[in-house]
Amino acid sequence: MRLHSAMRDCNDRKPRHVGLGAVMRLTFAQLPEALAKLNGVSGDAGGAFRANLRKLRAEGIPGGANPGKGRRVAYTMPLVIEATIAIELLQMGWLP
Repeated sequence: MRLHSAMRDCNDRKPRHVGLGAVMRLTFAQLPEALAKLNGVSGDAGGAFRANLRKLRAEGIPGGANPGKGRRVAYTMPLVIEATIAIELLQMGWLP
């Protein structure tokens, strides 16, 4: 599954078109769902996958997505790409 279609499946509103590209934003809950769909993770493996995402967040990945307690994060395409690459590197055995 391609990243754009995984994000579109998780995004409950249509993207707004600005210039040449679409502006897509994912919420804190939608990002793990989109990344899990992209990587074909389901069932029992979902818990370990979410744990890896929490570990990455604690390390500051994706950068700029840690606004502090109680503030909402809008994951834009650059942040989603950064998280996707980090997950792929984790799956290959690289540590943050």
